[in-house]
Amino acid sequence: MKKRSLLVILTVLICLWGSFRYVAYKTIQPWSIGDDYHFHFIAHEGGGIDGRTYTNSKEALELSIKHGYKLFELDLNETTDRNLVAAHDWLSYRKNTGDKLDLDQAMSTADYVNKKIFNSYTPLTSNDIKKYFLENKDLYFITDKTNNFQLINSSFPFPDRLFVEVFGVVNYIKAVMYGIQRPMYAVGSLRLGAAFEYFKISLLGIKYVTVNTVTVKKCPDLFARLKEDGVKIFIYTSNDPEFIDMAIKKYNATIYTDFWDIQNKKCIGNNCTSY
Repeated sequence: MKKRSLLVILTVLICLWGSFRYVAYKTIQPWSIGDDYHFHFIAHEGGGIDGRTYTNSKEALELSIKHGYKLFELDLNETTDRNLVAAHDWLSYRKNTGDKLDLDQAMSTADYVNKKIFNSYTPLTSNDIKKYFLENKDLYFITDKTNNFQLINSSFPFPDRLFVEVFGVVNYIKAVMYGIQRPMYAVGSLRLGAAFEYFKISLLGIKYVTVNTVTVKKCPDLFARLKEDGVKIFIYTSNDPEFIDMAIKKYNATIYTDFWDIQNKKCIGNNCTSY
């Protein structure tokens, strides 16, 4: 009886896995953007500006566009009235805009836009972001932080140019089922080992992964193998010429960066490190 029950469970799991792989095959768009040098870089949090990072601001985004970036990452958080806005987190946003509440607590869209980041920079709502990407058809948008896929879909009507970073297997499956065409699976701490992470990525047929620089340095063979399997690797965050050169040559990676001068292929400013 136990064997029969186990067989039934195994059969159901195999059917579910097969169904998911079919949906993923029909949904996920493979990397087809090309290997032009510009596409090896993502303007991290909109890009660095005036030596600052993590602004997620209109001015940073416009400066990165001017400097020739084609891929842009912005952190997204949800307001109390269910709009997506660009902010690394609510606590730091409140601090960086001089808000009186020292809380990691969402605010309304109206309160959010009525702020200046570091007294200088303009915050970005989903409508602001949408406008830039609808007006510039050659730009690609990478989201971070939120896994509200329904709201992402309704906020950004350019699914073929939208990459969505997702955290954990369950969220990855949900992203595919919501029709996200370019879900990016975030590689974790590898607590259970590189072999187990490789197994998960292969089992789910994942096409895009994000990973931090520390993990890449710790497990170079894992990412070399993923590259050979055709997985597109996105690495955060580096302004270090040596690391960037290695990552492009060894993994054909695309790197989140703050201060990389794409035109002259060098770091500008003093923060030329990986972190």
